[in-house]
Amino acid sequence: PPTECADVASDKDGVYTIIPKGSSQEISVFCIMRGGNKWTVIQRRINGKEDFYRSWSDYKSGFGTVQTEYWLGNDNVHLISANGDHDLSVYVEDFNGLHAYANYSHFLIGDESTKYLLDITGYVGDAGDGLHDGNGMKFSTKDSDNDINSGNCAHDRHAGWWFRSCDYANLNGRYNDTHGAGNYWYRWRQNTTPLKKSIMMIKKK
Repeated sequence: PPTECADVASDKDGVYTIIPKGSSQEISVFCIMRGGNKWTVIQRRINGKEDFYRSWSDYKSGFGTVQTEYWLGNDNVHLISANGDHDLSVYVEDFNGLHAYANYSHFLIGDESTKYLLDITGYVGDAGDGLHDGNGMKFSTKDSDNDINSGNCAHDRHAGWWFRSCDYANLNGRYNDTHGAGNYWYRWRQNTTPLKKSIMMIKKK
């Protein structure tokens, strides 16, 4: 089986089975095929049905429904992103139907021993560099606080994320929350207005 969507023969969007290199476990992923590029979706929000305020173990192994809203799992994202150099594309869409992209030419997260340390560079796009503050940060969840803030950003922002100090992006926040704990991408319009949709997807160069 393919190790990620880049290896899938089909050019149609949909759910595919992969085995990330270094794993023996089959997993289902959603693949987005665009202009010859085959993207592996690692995060998607579209309707707020899935709860993203989850534990370290949930974010480690992944959760949700591949056809709709899910987090692929930090172990899987590590294995895929470590197998060759990867791009990350982040799609954000508001409730008025406006959308934007943040693209990164280098995306890698470490394994669990590094607490899934984020290594991300090479931003280009129109959504703003929302992950700049997350670069070099460990992943945090409500039960594993690895940010530099005196409080617990994952608890305050209702999400697992690469928090520095509760910063400029939180795609896993509470859906449609307008009090700062929502699913937002601050660098787009310099506000924490919640998003209708978000997709994080990676592909091998």
